[in-house]
Amino acid sequence: MPYRITKNCNQCERCAEVCAQGAIDRDKDYKFFIHKNDCDECGECVKVCPVGAIIREE
Repeated sequence: MPYRITKNCNQCERCAEVCAQGAIDRDKDYKFFIHKNDCDECGECVKVCPVGAIIREE
């Protein structure tokens, strides 16, 4: 299952910086989201998120 970024995100950009696939981007409201088709589910974004805003979808 892919990951998603919750509303707890504080916009620190760490996840986008660490994503080797470039799967994390901002929407028109400048909130981060994950392109599910590009995510390889490596979990690096989860490790660097200081507020635990990235979770695995079920």
